[in-house]
Amino acid sequence: MVNLITSVNVSTEWDLEGQVHRENPYGEIEVVAILEAADGTQTTLPLFWSGGQVWTLRVSVAVAGEYSLRSKCSDTKDLGLNGLNAQLLVTNKHLDSNPLFHHGAVRVKQGAGFVHADGTPFFWLGDTWWMQMSDRVSWPNDFTTLVQDRAEHGFTVVQVVLGYPGDLATDDPRVGNEGGMPLATDRSRINPAYFEACDRRLRTIIRAGIVPCILGSWGYHLLELGEKTMTDFWRYLVARYASWPVVWALAGETAMSYYLSKDPAGDTERLRSAWTRVSQVVKHFDPYHRPLSTHPRRSSWLDLEDSTTLDFHMLQPGHMRNALGLGVSLIEDARKSFPEQPVVNAEPPYEGHMGTNGPEVQRFAFWSSLLSGAGGFTYGAAGIFQANDRDRPTGNRPDGGAYDATTWDEALTFKGASQLGKARALLKKLPWQDFKPFPEWATTAVRWGEEAYDPPLRVYCAGVPNICRLFYIPRRYWHWDGTVLHCLEPGTRYQAQFVDPERFTTIDAGVALADSKGDWVVPTTPYLMEWLLLLKRL
Repeated sequence: MVNLITSVNVSTEWDLEGQVHRENPYGEIEVVAILEAADGTQTTLPLFWSGGQVWTLRVSVAVAGEYSLRSKCSDTKDLGLNGLNAQLLVTNKHLDSNPLFHHGAVRVKQGAGFVHADGTPFFWLGDTWWMQMSDRVSWPNDFTTLVQDRAEHGFTVVQVVLGYPGDLATDDPRVGNEGGMPLATDRSRINPAYFEACDRRLRTIIRAGIVPCILGSWGYHLLELGEKTMTDFWRYLVARYASWPVVWALAGETAMSYYLSKDPAGDTERLRSAWTRVSQVVKHFDPYHRPLSTHPRRSSWLDLEDSTTLDFHMLQPGHMRNALGLGVSLIEDARKSFPEQPVVNAEPPYEGHMGTNGPEVQRFAFWSSLLSGAGGFTYGAAGIFQANDRDRPTGNRPDGGAYDATTWDEALTFKGASQLGKARALLKKLPWQDFKPFPEWATTAVRWGEEAYDPPLRVYCAGVPNICRLFYIPRRYWHWDGTVLHCLEPGTRYQAQFVDPERFTTIDAGVALADSKGDWVVPTTPYLMEWLLLLKRL
């Protein structure tokens, strides 16, 4: 009898070694374990092939107590895998204050963003690491530097591909890492060494209190690998990582055809159909029910034929000039169509990408998204998203040309990332988890030149009535009439304060008290720049 000991929400492992030699265990058999609680409740957990004849169970439990485990193999005659027993003791003891262990993995809170398993609010501030499972950012020193920097800035999620990222052909060696490619050359079996290298990186991310949002590939790779191969690949990802505090996103730009496709429209429809079926398998196969979404061309619900498998939605406004206004309209559309599901702005304009989108763009994208009702926001930076190293540059895309000269370590100095971290810190001091958007709370106007504003001139507003209100007033120019707040409660006094969203210095704006119409005229902002206006009830 094997005895396993772990803490609540912390995964532990049980290795089993088959007695029957198999050329391809990954493709020949299935192995599961039945987890039984003291009250008789049973859960079926998948094992994953970890090399040789060895299969591994990773298991985590959210409630302390004693549990039993019993293995089952599709080949019942293999006594190394079938009918083995273990005892699991789960305690409440934790060696550190990691919120992913103390409060549990992240789940969706209906209509209001994300929370930990115990209900503690979770603030989704993501970073984009599409290619960080490659070995271009060297392990362990450089990768650890990157993780520590993001943790210190307050990032809580990284969106990362375990498998086949975008901007590469399926057989491009840049897909792999020091363990090799994700699949063997004939694609009939998993390469465990690739995932062992991923494990090292993911453990470092999780130990820093950051949630991996795992994608299995870029969408178009499914057509090259085949739907069955991709489905089996995703079953492997679930078996290997679902016991860890992760979030799933099926694929990047899910229904986008390959860059050199000769039938883009046809490929898009084939991808929408196939990825819908894969999503159904993932949803059914995951015993931990980790939140599931998919990264889209524009809106996640449009990249599948049936999006009911998704627990939350992702958006991609993109990187062009229209991205800021488009991001807000996509969020508003998502909230109208799916009011009970959070939406994440999962790919706003990346800082420094193709020499554009500086920190002022990052601030606008963040504040306009969060105050319009987004349940999360994912930043991105040139050099980091594609793991561009000074000694090992990422190189060209399939259709020619490399995106950025910026390297990952140069991108660590970008100001936008630190400003968004400070923005999160500001919101954490407020009842942000209860914020709702109220666009009717403010108006602003200019006497002339309004047509020059792109995105259109408006103030972004959210808060909790009678308690706290927060406004983002974009950078102004021309001659304007200032901002007027509306719908203030009669007799309620608010302390008003201007906050500089770049430097996070503050300037007193007096006491906000409604007139007979419920309005309050905001004092002239101190400088011709963007401002946050914070109202707290006195």
